[in-house]
Amino acid sequence: MTTPLAVALLGYGWVAERVHTRVLMGLRGVRITAVADTDPERRKVAAAKTGAPTFASWEEALDPERVDAVVISLPPNFHPPAAELALSRGLHVYVEKPIAADLCAAAGLVGAWRRSGLVGMVGFNYRFNPLVRALRRQVSTGRVGRVIAVRSTFSVGASRAPGRTGGWRDLPGEGGGALLDLGVHHLDLIPFVLGDPFEAVLGASDPGGREESVTAQLRTTGGVTVQCLFSMASVDEDRIDVFGSGGKLGVARYDSTGPEAGRARGPRGAARAAVEWAGALLHPYRFRRHFSPGHEPSYRPALEAFVAGVRDGRSGSPDLVDGLRALAVVEAVRRSARDGKTVVVAGIAGPLPGAANEADP
Repeated sequence: MTTPLAVALLGYGWVAERVHTRVLMGLRGVRITAVADTDPERRKVAAAKTGAPTFASWEEALDPERVDAVVISLPPNFHPPAAELALSRGLHVYVEKPIAADLCAAAGLVGAWRRSGLVGMVGFNYRFNPLVRALRRQVSTGRVGRVIAVRSTFSVGASRAPGRTGGWRDLPGEGGGALLDLGVHHLDLIPFVLGDPFEAVLGASDPGGREESVTAQLRTTGGVTVQCLFSMASVDEDRIDVFGSGGKLGVARYDSTGPEAGRARGPRGAARAAVEWAGALLHPYRFRRHFSPGHEPSYRPALEAFVAGVRDGRSGSPDLVDGLRALAVVEAVRRSARDGKTVVVAGIAGPLPGAANEADP
């Protein structure tokens, strides 16, 4: 592709302004040529930041004469209609997670995408985080031996609890709540790290039914037990630990500098931990995380993969099938919490998470 890739942004909230705009404007051969948002104040901000024409509706913004591809960060219940319209007009699609607020709408979007032959990616950007990539490599090479169990936590501080922030993020039916705003990332990442999709939810709890905090125990097709906590009313933590017959590895996205092995007890283990802690304070990743809270190194390579897929004429990964698969697990967790029994995850046709077009950097 010799001409610049023209990209439209649908929705101009925090992610579009602080992430999509910054990354896309920093990519060579990419131009933002349209922005859509229903809020006139957000359109003013978008015009000042991007210099692109702004529109009150996505229908107006999706003009194939000015747009080649679209990045969608609307509330999730609007993802399917916006993405399907873009695909129908011959535009490639990058849609933020989750791809929809419910499984039926997500399946319709995946069907439209498959028929289009265009690039369709979902914003599971944490797959591109170097900590996650390193954990995946080490697990796949047998660093922990046979994987026995996984424990994961993705939670944010109580100041962001439902009812305190306002907007769609508080409402599970709109695509918010702890499961769809946070948990869907881990329900994609864990199969990505293990190369082993979820088979069933063995039990789940959702006190109050508002998805403010959700716990779940799941099983993969390979028999690995996974325990998860997703909460919008606790502390800031994003951690995955993999336990195996030969040891343990874990990553904490806010604090780790690489996969952390289980440490030996005793004086020598304590001394080694002290040295590692001192070195971690000066590690570039951790330094940026603590002194630039908005820093997340996975955003740029995720959008770079989308642009590369459009230019090379190949499907990007993670694709919309990966988004559908993660949403099927979310639905199974919800049903288990509601009915109090084991629920089988709906089978989704397509390659395993991360199996296509995935090359570790």
